Amino acid sequence: MPHILLTKHYPENQINQDFDESFKVKSEDFIISEFVEIGSIRNQIPADAQNFIVTSLRATQHIEQLNLNGDFYVVGKKSEIFLLEHKKNVIFTTYDAASFLVQLEEQFNQPQKFVYFCSNIRKDRIPNGIQELGHAYVEIITYKTKARKVEITQEFDAYAFFSPSGVKSFAEQYDIPKKAIIFAIGDTTGEAIKNVFNRTPIIPAKPEYLSLTQTIKAYLDAEK
Repeated sequence: MPHILLTKHYPENQINQDFDESFKVKSEDFIISEFVEIGSIRNQIPADAQNFIVTSLRATQHIEQLNLNGDFYVVGKKSEIFLLEHKKNVIFTTYDAASFLVQLEEQFNQPQKFVYFCSNIRKDRIPNGIQELGHAYVEIITYKTKARKVEITQEFDAYAFFSPSGVKSFAEQYDIPKKAIIFAIGDTTGEAIKNVFNRTPIIPAKPEYLSLTQTIKAYLDAEK
């Protein structure tokens, strides 16, 4: 029976739904998020702001309290779904930073101003790309990501990672056995794994939880 570690916590009923009894799955959060006080965020938003960028579900959910009116440019399907459920105007949604910048370039032929809601450890790709396209932006940190200590007493056959910060937190506490298979939810997390562990992970076709779990099951089933 393959033993799998998901480095992000999911409810037991969801895991039981996504993995059958031939898999033994443990899930733990290796990072925690501390949200910035909403009044502080509100005070940083320009009065004339109309264009908003969100690249994580955490940020998207937190800023809903602000009841913003304007256009949203999104990385991540879950964030898009949340925004649409709350009657927001989503202009486009992509799966990663590279395709986001391509879409942004195609969307505008005049300089624009954006508000970019992000974490304290956001990557440079999107803000640098915005500037390279000739646009201006205000960056507002909406939450802070910190490592979380987790007690692991066994080795696993497969390890799945969901963010570069999760990779970093895990690596500060544990190593990965050479015989174990590593999975990453997307390219950015995959690059972090290569840099930290010098290993090439398996990445699903779409950077989504369901696509990742299906990839894990298919790979491990083939190995049985």
